Amino acid sequence: LSVAGFKQDLAECAGVICNAGFELASEALRFGKNILVKPLHGQMEQLSNARALHVLGYGTVMEGLEPAIIGAWIRRLSPRQSIPFPNVAAAIADWLLAGNWHNPHGLVRTLWDSIAPGKAE
Repeated sequence: LSVAGFKQDLAECAGVICNAGFELASEALRFGKNILVKPLHGQMEQLSNARALHVLGYGTVMEGLEPAIIGAWIRRLSPRQSIPFPNVAAAIADWLLAGNWHNPHGLVRTLWDSIAPGKAE
């Protein structure tokens, strides 16, 4: 029930079971944790986040609280690599200060290349 306790628990756990919101999933990926999500029904962003986690191979998705899926997920837990996220705010500030507003693709490429070289579209 504390921020410090939560951060400690997140650092020490093998995986996270949560809804498919952005913040906790991002923190879990940053810490290299396994993720099992159950998107909230009627929440388009949660469905989108869950789909992205599944397609990118970063997480497992379940439609409801399904004991069989949870059990199988727990049995498959294995160490994962941390996913570094770029400092988007700094990149946007630099982009704005440079006056490159006519070239948003350069900003996108810079940010994508910082986590997945050669994957920017």
